[in-house]
Amino acid sequence: MENYPLLAFILICALFIIQNRKYNALLTYLEQTYPTQWEQLAKNTLGDTSRSAIAANLNESLKSGMFSTLDDPKISQFKKLKTISMTICFALAVLGLTIAYMY
Repeated sequence: MENYPLLAFILICALFIIQNRKYNALLTYLEQTYPTQWEQLAKNTLGDTSRSAIAANLNESLKSGMFSTLDDPKISQFKKLKTISMTICFALAVLGLTIAYMY
């Protein structure tokens, strides 16, 4: 139990690194597979094509936009990974807080 905070921190960091790599791979895949939709996704009202604008537009599209309607295995895989990763991180945080208040 003494090493739990360090182990939880390492596991959470590893999950975020894996999720970030899969996210970058998904960006590349979507750009190559769906070029016309990607162009619409990359448009910004300010005329900027910055990475943060693309990330925000992609997150919205994955939730309720065009990419949420596609039956693409890579998109489904990423959504599952993200859900599992966030669930594990939340569980580790709650467990850590529980252990901290028990002692």
